[in-house]
Amino acid sequence: MEVPVLSIVIVNYNVRYFLEQCLNSVIAASQNLTTEIIVVDNASSDDSMAMVHARFPQVQCIANTENAGFARANNQGIMASTGDLVLLLNPDTVLQENTLYNCVEFLRSHPSAGAVGVRMIDGSGKFLPESKRGLPTPFVAFCRFSGLASLFPRSKLFNRYYLGYLDEHKDQEVDVLCGAFMMVRREAINKAGLLDERFFMYGEDIDWSYRITQAGFSLHYLASTSIIHYKGESMRKGSLKYIRIFYQAMVIFANKYFGRQARWYVWLLRLGIYSQAGWAFITPYLRIIGRVLVDAFLLMAGFYLLKEGWESIKYSDTYYPASYNYIQVPAYAALFILYHALLGGYRRIVEIWKWLHGWFWAVISLLIIYALLPDTWRPSRVLLLASSAWALLYWLIKWMAVKGMRLHPLPLRRILIIGSKQTSQRLLDLLEYLKQPFQWVGYIDPEDPDPDAENFRDLSVLPDLCRSRHVDEIIFSSPEISVSAITQWMTILGPDIHYKMANETALSIIGSSSKDTRGELITYDLQQNLQIPHFLVQKRLLDLGVALLLLVVSPVVVWNVKNKRGLAANWWQVIRGYKTWVGYAKGDPLIRHLPPLRQGILSPTFKYAERATQPDTLHKINSLYAKEFDIWMDIEIIFRGFQNLGND
Repeated sequence: MEVPVLSIVIVNYNVRYFLEQCLNSVIAASQNLTTEIIVVDNASSDDSMAMVHARFPQVQCIANTENAGFARANNQGIMASTGDLVLLLNPDTVLQENTLYNCVEFLRSHPSAGAVGVRMIDGSGKFLPESKRGLPTPFVAFCRFSGLASLFPRSKLFNRYYLGYLDEHKDQEVDVLCGAFMMVRREAINKAGLLDERFFMYGEDIDWSYRITQAGFSLHYLASTSIIHYKGESMRKGSLKYIRIFYQAMVIFANKYFGRQARWYVWLLRLGIYSQAGWAFITPYLRIIGRVLVDAFLLMAGFYLLKEGWESIKYSDTYYPASYNYIQVPAYAALFILYHALLGGYRRIVEIWKWLHGWFWAVISLLIIYALLPDTWRPSRVLLLASSAWALLYWLIKWMAVKGMRLHPLPLRRILIIGSKQTSQRLLDLLEYLKQPFQWVGYIDPEDPDPDAENFRDLSVLPDLCRSRHVDEIIFSSPEISVSAITQWMTILGPDIHYKMANETALSIIGSSSKDTRGELITYDLQQNLQIPHFLVQKRLLDLGVALLLLVVSPVVVWNVKNKRGLAANWWQVIRGYKTWVGYAKGDPLIRHLPPLRQGILSPTFKYAERATQPDTLHKINSLYAKEFDIWMDIEIIFRGFQNLGND
């Protein structure tokens, strides 16, 4: 058997469809080379390995039983490899057809080069600055985390981390390469050693790059070829978790190489990271908090004025205690806002019937609480009804105001497909099946011998077509158009258009609209509501709402629960976020293939089949629950299984 020139090591974790596209591009780019491909799977639960075995039998697989981390898994692949050159490649990348050949030829013609990286772009066609980096010395790291590098992106002083002063379109010698694509000479690996496994997710490429240069080799950035890096497996940049893990990696790096200076390095890192973490924490909540505060202020102002008006008309004097203003009024507002949020009132899409449902359930809750309170604690019934009427009027006024700002419905995405007529039809079927909002512009297939009115045929008209037809999104059929052409068109058309790629069966579509967010995936297999953030927020709000309601009505209803002590324990676990009132049925051996969920007190068997015990039946029930979840389903299950709310 011929010894491969290049060994390609790919570490995979739950990105099956990105991995499929990646492997297709790797095989296409390996045509003129002798290669071996090794996929190391870190205990994925999405059937990644089954897909690889079925579709890519030539690929070697190493299946870990636990998530070993990026560094350790790459080391496994490196130790199993036999090529003179080793490529570390992320599974959420797509290579141009000339990428591997160009890199191999560069290393062959530059014996002093230990490793090479390439120009990377994200799913919107934008250059990824981590393609070329400098060594993160204390000052460089401080500039990176404090934001100085972003303020002065071209500065040689402040942006040495991303080497912003170096031309991205020219080959450069650099200090650090990105682990998403890093082709390394075997000789350099033997001298520098394997990846440091103390780095779990980030920083291992920085450490390895430094050790390779210390071993006497140079690192090079090639601009002559590009790859697409979707970041399908990455956590969101700027998130608190990302900041924390990257900070830990930089501390390991500092303690390893900077000796006595490490203390100052860590101090500078903390200074920069605390500011970044603080901003990352508050940014996602600023807008929603602002809307909630405005609603709370206007609702409470209305409740207060109603009290003052009724008091002056009915009693001509101060009648209601001062506690009404700082207990009842905020409580009313909190309840109306809670149900408003629970029913999707703060979503971008305005749906009046959901707002009315939220108002209705808030009123019902108020009436239940009113009926259960002692006479001395009960507020005025007139004010209770008047406050409810004001809340309804306020939501209607707000709805009309919001609709007024959106005189027309949100425009549909105008989609153009680059591929054959048959591929286009399969992609349209997929989008329609998944209820994706879109408007089809047409398709371009230059090879079609019998074009129809929807086929624009000529790719050269693409820029004019996008402008004249206001195209928002282009879906490329990757088997029918080369990755080199795709990246070229992404660069020409710019980031104002969203780009996606379909696999050769046109049964899945991948893409990404930002370098800072996870890649997008559209496929028949993933139409599950419990993967959609909006539904998860609704579920959590329902958990808290039910817990609050139980706290109020427990003296009356607790006698209907079999295990009263268990109910108290479960109530506290739900409040702390460790449990949910409704979760998956226990005994499902394939539960790891479903969207993650907190441990449930009740299960969907109370709705579908209360006595179900067979594993396959339980999995079908759990799958149906994950796919069709809405809060009304949880409410129905809670009512049906109310006696069992104290279950372990």
